Amino acid sequence: MRIALVTSELAVGNSIDGGLGNAVLRLAYSLVNRNQEVVIIRCGNEEGPKILQGVEIRTVPIPTLRWHHFINRLSRSQFDMTLSSLLVARRLGEALALVQTQKPVDIAHFSNLGGIALFCPSHIPFVIRLSSDTPSCRRAGGYDNRNRLAMFQAEAIENLAIRRARAVYGPSIKVSAIVEDRLGRTVTTIRPPVFLETGERDEYLFHEKIGEGPFLLFFGRLNRLKGLVVLADILEAVLGHHPMLRIVIIGREHAGHAGTTMAEHLRHKAGPFSDRLIILDPVCHAKLYPIIERATAVILPSLIDNFPNSMLESMLFGRVIIACRGTGVDELIEDGVNGMLCTSNDPEALLKRTEECLALPLETRQSMGQAAKKSVEELRPEKTIPELLDFLARISHQVS
Repeated sequence: MRIALVTSELAVGNSIDGGLGNAVLRLAYSLVNRNQEVVIIRCGNEEGPKILQGVEIRTVPIPTLRWHHFINRLSRSQFDMTLSSLLVARRLGEALALVQTQKPVDIAHFSNLGGIALFCPSHIPFVIRLSSDTPSCRRAGGYDNRNRLAMFQAEAIENLAIRRARAVYGPSIKVSAIVEDRLGRTVTTIRPPVFLETGERDEYLFHEKIGEGPFLLFFGRLNRLKGLVVLADILEAVLGHHPMLRIVIIGREHAGHAGTTMAEHLRHKAGPFSDRLIILDPVCHAKLYPIIERATAVILPSLIDNFPNSMLESMLFGRVIIACRGTGVDELIEDGVNGMLCTSNDPEALLKRTEECLALPLETRQSMGQAAKKSVEELRPEKTIPELLDFLARISHQVS
């Protein structure tokens, strides 16, 4: 099959972080390795590669339009998010239509985020992959900095795009069930392919910024949805109880908290032990992997998530994960067997499980980590991609 992966994010160039961008690239490589032909259509205003490991990449510039500025001035930016989403969706739809005239695709594959499938040409069969669920994220406090009208518009656009799709699937049982219940259409759960992005290792950052000794690791976007506010509430206690411990946080700022950046909030909550709180910007996999594989444990206290890359990569390296029940991060974790679970959005419960993890004998942590690695190996591309290809082939042959 020739498959178009249409996305608003891609983990290339300067955009090395972001769950969607990494998931799209991982999927593209997995499909190409199964002898499928893949073209990625992504939006961006910077030059990027045109071919990457056998994957064709087309970058669609998103212009700044005068009428957009004019409407924003008149409406005090009440429609800024909507206008931006519609512009991106329109440009991606036009780019897909152009590809179809040059070398047709059998099926197009979109994310639900931003409703980017809204203007997919009607003659091209397409599916939507659930990268998240905006209403659930809003209810969890992930968009507290956005006004209600903007969120209503965003959710309406995403829902409309989902309804247009021939089929919808998602990697997480939890998020798939939420969307299925809300929109009344079938959502298939298909797990993502999991593998290490590179065999290269650059250990300079680890030695320069962290060094030997115990540390807990969080990596992902620095926002409320990822549980950073909950994590902040236990920093002083954990660091105070363990004089040799460091806590390493890697990620990009996203929305801030309580009128300041999330990084500053974390430092403030660490109190007198803030010198043992290490906050780093996102890094490429070659620099990230040496840090993951040396972590004492990985702490992922998300309020809601969608089978995140941070969970999968940590399990591939045999790390014990401390996560929360009922959030989507827990779908591969069996408490006390291949990880540790606690109540969601509960600092006391998170602190208790963190202390219990740190008190485990090394042999127990290693055994639990090996169990985690074995669990995630069930998601190797050779096991997950055939299921996805069957799904895509079936949908591409349906008569609309």
